Parts: sequence; C-alpha cells; structure tokens
Amino acid sequence: MLFLDVLSWKMLTGVQVILLSSLKEPVPRPIYDQVIRSSLIEPLLDCLHNRHLLRQSVCRHDREPVYPEVADSLATLIRKLTSQGMTSDIEDKLVVSCQHQLRLRSLALFKG
Repeated sequence: MLFLDVLSWKMLTGVQVILLSSLKEPVPRPIYDQVIRSSLIEPLLDCLHNRHLLRQSVCRHDREPVYPEVADSLATLIRKLTSQGMTSDIEDKLVVSCQHQLRLRSLALFKG
C-alpha cells in the first residue's frame, strides 16, 4: 500500500495536485504569497525538496534533521517564512505543488 501511495504521488497532474490540496489544510496565504512573489522561488523549492528528502531519511532513524547551510538570501527567506508559521508539513505541501507554483510565477511575470 505504501508503494502505491508513493507511486501515485509521483503520477499526479497539476489538476490532481490542486484537488488534493483542497482536501487538506491550505498553505497559509502570507506564506503562499511570499513564495510566489519571491525572486528565489526556484532555489527555495529546490531547498525545500532537499529538506523534505532529508526529513524522510532521518525520520527512519528517529533523529531530528540537521539541514545543510544555504546562501544568506535563501536562509533569510526561510527564516521569514518560518516566522510566518511555515512548518515541515507546509514545506511538504509546497514541494508537492511546486510545478503549479512555478507556472503561476511565470504567468505573473508574463502579465507583468
């Protein structure tokens, strides 16, 4: 069953991600806006993905994750998001919906 869950997450389309996110508690609006408007959206989502993978691997050993250092500007953004209430669960939601967020960002830049 776990294998099917992992497989199904990898096969989600954009519409399915939106539908699934509507079934769970949404990402708080201040955090969502900060991520979408950030010029560091791609490095941020990469960093959050790496943190997600690290949490998964450390979780198996019942230890707290020690996150690698990141660039100062990215660390500042992560601290700001954390102070606004970003948790590991919210990070995971952002990671799952990253393709959707990147599309929204490109549309926002296109409209200008």
